[in-house]
Amino acid sequence: AFGKATWRIRPTMTLEGGLRMEASTITQSGDADQEKSFFFAKPRVLVTWTPMANNQIRFRFERELGQLDFDDFAASSNLDEENVLGGNVDLEPEQRWITEATYERRFWTDGIVSVGLRHDKIVDAIDVIPLDGGLSAVGNIGDGTLDQLALNILVPTDRFGWTGGRVGFRNTWSHTEVTDPTTGEARAVSGVRPSQATFTIAQDIASWKLQWGGAYVAKLSQTRFDPDQTSGFRGADRLEFWAEYKPTATLSLRAQINLWDDFEVQRTVFANRTPARPIAFVENRIIDPRTFVSLRLRKTF
Repeated sequence: AFGKATWRIRPTMTLEGGLRMEASTITQSGDADQEKSFFFAKPRVLVTWTPMANNQIRFRFERELGQLDFDDFAASSNLDEENVLGGNVDLEPEQRWITEATYERRFWTDGIVSVGLRHDKIVDAIDVIPLDGGLSAVGNIGDGTLDQLALNILVPTDRFGWTGGRVGFRNTWSHTEVTDPTTGEARAVSGVRPSQATFTIAQDIASWKLQWGGAYVAKLSQTRFDPDQTSGFRGADRLEFWAEYKPTATLSLRAQINLWDDFEVQRTVFANRTPARPIAFVENRIIDPRTFVSLRLRKTF
């Protein structure tokens, strides 16, 4: 159930408020019989202010709710491999209280500059927790935070003599913090990339019924944390080029090529789960990812 109300405070300012009520039940029968129900209220406030033409400031406060993975909740077994997965019937959905402010300016018809600041208060963060006997499982590890700076720039090039062209840059810088359930110390949230700057270029050639573009990622990295190890990868120089031809309004042909430089996968395995966690060994692998080309023919009717 949900409700929403909108109030135009003045011609340049709008206030939107809403409330969603979400109830759900997750149930398993077979290897184990277990059930859990949830109820959450999700308020949302959005203020939009346009102080002058082509300039807009938005403020958002909202509670977002994650979805549970059934495989993490349910118990299961694999007799061929003699594995038993216990599941976590006490697992709670991850919740986030989001405060976000964004400034956006549009120029030259299609040009845009957008800067956003965001802070998340994370409740019941989901990660891997240690269990007795050297085991581990997916579980809630407590509260955490996410702070983000998002930048998006898109510049049309018609004024510089390149008709139909666009160049752009976008990135989201993220800083996260949560308490590690094994060491009790602060660390980053698993799977959140701290940065992934992307440069883009594109052009529409109307006389040829053609669009083409590309993207370049200079560096990217990601880390995951486990009671017994940390793992992650570092990569660089990811290139993507594409072209799409539309001979008619309902028919299109798209070709794309992706190029990767080598990237490094690193795994640090710890000798035990004491707070000091001495390192048993470090594994480094250099991966040579495959270059691939894709073709797509699309007809709508």
